[in-house]
Amino acid sequence: MAKDNNYIVFARKYRPMDFDDLVGQEALVKTLSNAMNNNRLAHAYLLTGIRGVGKTTSARIMAKGLNCIGADGKGGITIKPCGQCSHCKSIMEGRNIDVIEIDAASNTSVDNVREIIEGTKYTPVSARFKIYIIDEVHMLSKSAFNAILKTLEEPPSHVKFIFATTEVKKIPITVLSRCQRFDLKRLTIENMVKHLSNLASKEGVEIDEDALNILATLSEGSARDGVSLLDQAVSHSNGVKITAETIKKMIGIADRTETTSLFNHMMSGDIAKALKNIEAQYQSGVEPYLILNDLLEITHLVTRAKVGCELDKAMLSENLIKSVTDFAKDLNMSALTLVWQMLIKGVSEVDRSPYPFKSLEMLLVRICYGSFIPDFNEFVKKKSSVEQNDTATSNVRGFDKQKLNPEIVEAVKEVAKSPLLSDKEPIVKVVLGNNENAPSGSIKTAFDIYRMAEKAKDSILAYNIKTHLKVIAINSNVIKIANNEKTDSLRSLLPLKIKEWCGEDYVVEVIEDVKVAKSIAENHASGKDFFKKIAMENEIVKAVLDNFEIKGIEANLIPKKDEDDEMRDENMFLLSEKFNEMIDE
Repeated sequence: MAKDNNYIVFARKYRPMDFDDLVGQEALVKTLSNAMNNNRLAHAYLLTGIRGVGKTTSARIMAKGLNCIGADGKGGITIKPCGQCSHCKSIMEGRNIDVIEIDAASNTSVDNVREIIEGTKYTPVSARFKIYIIDEVHMLSKSAFNAILKTLEEPPSHVKFIFATTEVKKIPITVLSRCQRFDLKRLTIENMVKHLSNLASKEGVEIDEDALNILATLSEGSARDGVSLLDQAVSHSNGVKITAETIKKMIGIADRTETTSLFNHMMSGDIAKALKNIEAQYQSGVEPYLILNDLLEITHLVTRAKVGCELDKAMLSENLIKSVTDFAKDLNMSALTLVWQMLIKGVSEVDRSPYPFKSLEMLLVRICYGSFIPDFNEFVKKKSSVEQNDTATSNVRGFDKQKLNPEIVEAVKEVAKSPLLSDKEPIVKVVLGNNENAPSGSIKTAFDIYRMAEKAKDSILAYNIKTHLKVIAINSNVIKIANNEKTDSLRSLLPLKIKEWCGEDYVVEVIEDVKVAKSIAENHASGKDFFKKIAMENEIVKAVLDNFEIKGIEANLIPKKDEDDEMRDENMFLLSEKFNEMIDE
């Protein structure tokens, strides 16, 4: 006896014939049901969603409902087409002359759209409405979209458009505004499990709950993907009960127990065991990208548990829930977020690499080393418990005078009489406050000259003063400066400018062979170096540098809320001058 060669795959065999069979799209069904019952039909509909959620199927059911005449030939528009009349049968078989289904991926041009526009002028041959179902409508060209706009806005009363797409963002807004839009949802795992279980019962196939959960997860909310996987599993089992192990072997996915063990080795920094684990999985047929996906899922579950989210007990095994809960207790958020970022980056690395498995191994080596990173908040709190008894040093958090060079401590004491440091800012960042001894009225420092040039908006002179003017001393009306390449121009220009700016007469005297004097810019840099020196001897900074791969630190000067940039620079200049000798050592 010859075998029947007319096998139909599950995805086609069990394609929904009416909205009662359509799973997980209650909002669409309710809206269309009310519209049909109240005769509030739109002239154009847009169905969007991921692959396999029922866009084209819904369009066909809508076409049936709009043209159904009932088994007795006297029916009207209905949300529940009879499936028995000539129109229902011909539409589902794709041979109804008044329901035109077009694949926009292969009919993209403006000429194809012109044919549609021309066809709308003619009334239906036998049906109630002439319906155009355009699948993957986003594939139409820009000219094609522009050509259909007028017809889409004011079509003949006997014409309905139903568009379906997976890429709604590619459709022009002018088209979207002319359509009634429905976003078809992904199926939940619960709905998918129920749907697959019903199909298995109809086929007389035994399948356990764990296998259904795996298929539902792998489908990612796509009904067609889930049904196709079930079809494949039935063929693979060849009449034997389908178990979770059957699905794992068929698809080549990792065992959850192996994945949790791998996650444990990875987060414990046990590189040897982690590499041995993935090698065993790889030899059993599990692809590297699937191992990565499972690690991402575990990391996500642990992070959710860490922040207090409840785990889905219906979809997760008791052993997995226990493992995830234990991980959440032991691991800190810093490590989890870092591992997530590294895994996400690793997905693209493994995908692009000519050696995916080797790339996965190298990724795990990096993660194993990175998993030792402590939680930074707890680390700082622990290290910040150092006592701060000295007035001069208590304004910097974590500052321990016992750990510092005595000369530095004494130098800080000297300037700590004014609020130059604030305990409200983090370690390493130094805040400079108001300097009560800052000069006003007459010229006391090089910064006074620089400030006058800035206010006069003489930017070139201000730059030369800041960069090249090295003031040794200012006594009465004599400004003594060190000799350098800019001395001649400054010597003759400064007295004239100072007279112009403040009305006072000053004489500029050049002193030869003076190496101690520094410009404002050099003093500013020296000040930063000084605070960096303080920071480098701080206990917390030392601990951070010992525990993290940091090449070095940089001291940043941050003004207070009531301190502008000018005041900050002046304070920096005055403070730096006091420490020049120390910094020069």
